[in-house]
Amino acid sequence: MMHRSIFYSTYSPGPRPAARAPRGGGRGAAALFQLPLRRAARGVGGARAVLLPIIHSHSHKQAGFTLIELIVSLGIFSMVMLIATGSYLSAVSTTKNVQESTKAVNTIAAALNTISNEIRNGSCGAGQCATGAHSQFSFTNSSGTDVTYCLTGGVIERVEGTTLCSSAGADKQITDASVKVTNLSFWNTAYSSTVAGITGKQYFVVITLSGKSLAAGSTAAPIYLETGVTFRQLTVSS
Repeated sequence: MMHRSIFYSTYSPGPRPAARAPRGGGRGAAALFQLPLRRAARGVGGARAVLLPIIHSHSHKQAGFTLIELIVSLGIFSMVMLIATGSYLSAVSTTKNVQESTKAVNTIAAALNTISNEIRNGSCGAGQCATGAHSQFSFTNSSGTDVTYCLTGGVIERVEGTTLCSSAGADKQITDASVKVTNLSFWNTAYSSTVAGITGKQYFVVITLSGKSLAAGSTAAPIYLETGVTFRQLTVSS
């Protein structure tokens, strides 16, 4: 906003100069500026005075923001918040999937370790350890108990006292219900040698497990684990 202020000064074109203001606080020339403009126009000492306008322009900027500046600022702020929120939600989802995948890996790895350790220290009895691919596997553990591992309803079970899964034997789940086991398979291979008419067999079992987390909203990738185990004891036949 522009403001203009107009001031007037006196100019005397006559031959006589204006009288000096007396020292010591006299009224002299200093009193001239206290006179009304109409008296100053008459001049001093009979001289004709001319009023000269002096125009001063003052520019004052008002503080604040315009509506367009506010709209642009809000738009930029909204875009930044949208990107930040999307990044945060993505990080939360990724962290959750990592946690669920870790839980599934730990569950399946623990089951695989339990099965392989018991097989390693066990032996094959009558009607057990058939070669080839199987969805369940039966053997005799180090305590002389018949044990069968099988998959039932997405959970791995350990059954004692029988070679049939989900029977009247003592069933024990070795995987957590929050992790669904989608595959349990055994591939058994027999290696034999005969010495002095006695044949000894040693079995090598490849165990494959796969599963995934059942947590709500989880998009964690399925887990696949595999290991091989050899019976320490030989199965001897004559």
